[in-house]
Amino acid sequence: MAQPEDLVIYKAIAWRPQDQQDVERLLALHGARMDLARIRRHVRDLGEAMEQDRVRELDVVIRRVLAG
Repeated sequence: MAQPEDLVIYKAIAWRPQDQQDVERLLALHGARMDLARIRRHVRDLGEAMEQDRVRELDVVIRRVLAG
């Protein structure tokens, strides 16, 4: 079964508007218990393969959701 971290990784790679909203909801629900380092590592590696810096965009969402 997919863990919340896995869903965030998949959504962060697709990164369509609906995916961004889903990531925000997942972080709001599970963020305190998520392995954010694991998420960042996988998103960075996959983003590099796609030649996109998704970690920076993801970090903006993480900070906004977890700070609020």
